[in-house]
Amino acid sequence: MFCLDTNIIIDIFRGDKKLKDKFLKFKGKNVKFYITSISLCELFKGAYKSKNSEQAIELITDFYNSVKILDFDLASANLFGFFNSVLEKKGTKIPDLDVMIASLAMANNSILVTRDIQHFKKIPDLQYEKW
Repeated sequence: MFCLDTNIIIDIFRGDKKLKDKFLKFKGKNVKFYITSISLCELFKGAYKSKNSEQAIELITDFYNSVKILDFDLASANLFGFFNSVLEKKGTKIPDLDVMIASLAMANNSILVTRDIQHFKKIPDLQYEKW
């Protein structure tokens, strides 16, 4: 199972052919894809800033219907607190939204697919792939 980071979804929407082909290849093999409710919020935030808001919202809605959404529960909230504590003790700070996305991916035994390795490599034991 893969959890797609916001930057991956945006690049798929922007027509990154190589990325879209890889996504469709796995999708064709019945691999499960997830996105977080955090990414969904980020996507809508961007859509409403867009010159083509209606088109962007439609694109997000169609994509939403093709994946499962990961929402916070006790396990993911616990991981969020733990990761922030570990990072703080190391003197490392990454954006809370990225920690939330990582927490949701890990709590749901998903591999996080991202292009933002700099932040996610700092989170202990997180499984991630750069696409």
